[in-house]
Amino acid sequence: MLTREQTGTLTEIINAGVKKAGSVLSELVGRQVRMQVPLLGVTDFTNLHDCIGIDNNLQLVSVCQQFHGTMDGYALLLLSRENGDALTQHLIGEGFDPSAMDVEREEALREVGNILTNSVLGTISNTVGHRFEYQVPVYRQGTLPEIIGFSSCDASCSVGDSHTLYARAQFDIDDERVVGSILILLTSRAFKLLIEMVDGLRFKVQLRQQ
Repeated sequence: MLTREQTGTLTEIINAGVKKAGSVLSELVGRQVRMQVPLLGVTDFTNLHDCIGIDNNLQLVSVCQQFHGTMDGYALLLLSRENGDALTQHLIGEGFDPSAMDVEREEALREVGNILTNSVLGTISNTVGHRFEYQVPVYRQGTLPEIIGFSSCDASCSVGDSHTLYARAQFDIDDERVVGSILILLTSRAFKLLIEMVDGLRFKVQLRQQ
C-alpha cells in the first residue's frame, strides 16, 4: 500500500513525533526516555494482528484518542498487559505500588498515551499544514479485535473501508526496553488524503534540492 519513499517519509515524520514525546516524558519522570519507530506499514483490520505480531486472544491495554480535522481518525498506543505493567513500573519507579496496579497503570498509561499521540499527530499536522482537534484520550483493556472494534466505531472506520497506519514503538527507559505499537485508524478517504500530502511534501523537498 506504500512505496518505499512514502514509507521512509512517514517513518521520518512519526519518529520526529515519538522523539518529541520521549523528551517530554524524560522531563516528566526525571529519567532518560528514548523512543524510536523501527517498523512502519499500512494494513487493513483483517491483517493487523499479523503485521504487529499480536495474537487476537492476547489481553492488551491501550490509550485511544480520536481526532478531527481535514482527516478524521483514531490514534492508539497499544501494549500487552505485561509491557503495560513494565512501562508503568519503569516510569513511576520508587513510587510504584503493586497493590494498586490497575489504578497506577491506567493513570500512567493515559498520561503516556496522551503525550505520545499528541506528539505524533501534532508532528503530522505541522508537517502537512493541517490542524487537528483532539478528544479526551480513553483508556481501554481487552483483545485486539475488541479495542479496534470500539475505536473503529468511534472513528467511523468500517472494516471494509479503512486503513491502519501501524508503527512499532520502542521505549528505552534508562537501560530497560518496553515495546508497544502505535496505530492510526483512517478511513480510505483520509488515508488517500494523507498520502497525497506526503507525496506533495516530498515533491517540494526534491524541488528545493535541485
